[in-house]
Amino acid sequence: MRLSSALLALPVIALAVPAPEISAETTRTLRVELSAEAIGRFAIENLAGVMRVAPGSGPTVVAIATIHAENDDLANAMKFEQVVGKLGVPTLRVRYPLDREGTIRYPGSGPDSGGLLSRMFGGYGSSTEYDGHKVRISGSNGVLLYADIEVQVPKKLADATFRNHVGLLEGHDVEGKIVFDTSSGDVSLARVRGDVRADTGSGDVKANAVEGSFVCDT
Repeated sequence: MRLSSALLALPVIALAVPAPEISAETTRTLRVELSAEAIGRFAIENLAGVMRVAPGSGPTVVAIATIHAENDDLANAMKFEQVVGKLGVPTLRVRYPLDREGTIRYPGSGPDSGGLLSRMFGGYGSSTEYDGHKVRISGSNGVLLYADIEVQVPKKLADATFRNHVGLLEGHDVEGKIVFDTSSGDVSLARVRGDVRADTGSGDVKANAVEGSFVCDT
C-alpha cells in the first residue's frame, strides 16, 4: 500500500512543475523605394534573413522588409534606408542596432535550417562586418533579430547587386548585369538572362533556365 500511494502521488508532483516561458516574437514591415537617379546602378543589402528578387509592376525598385525581433524595442530600432555603399554605389540597406548588439540570433543559421553553415560548423555561427560594425550571426545565441526582404525590380536591370550576408538568396525572371552575393547561404536562380554572377562563401548555387553569361563561385 505504501508503494502504491507513492506512485500515485508522482503525477501530482509533475503537474506542479511550471511550464517554460516562451518569448513572443515581434514583427514589423518597412518599405523603401530607390531614388530615380540611382536606378542605373544600385545595390540591396541585408545582414540576415531571406532575400527574394522578382519583377515588379513599375519602373523603379521597391524593397519590403519584414522585421523579426524578440521585442518591440529591437524591432523599432531597425531601419531600411538608402545609403552610399561601396565605391559610391547607391544602396538600400537594412540597418541593425549594431552599436548596442554584437551578436544577432537568426534561426536560419541554426542546426535545423539545412544550410551549409550549420552542417559545417554545427550551428555555431559566423562573424562578419556589416554597416561599419563587426557582428556575429548565431543560430542559438544573441538577440533574435533578422529581416526577410522582398525586392521588386524592373524586369531589365542595367547594373544591380543583391547582397544577403547570411541566408537564402533567390532571384527569378530578371535580366541585365546582376550579382547575387551571400557570405553564408544558398543562391537559387531561375529564368535569369544577361551577365549574371552568383557568389556564396558557403552554400549551394542552383540555377535553372539561365541565358547569357553566367559565373558561379562557391
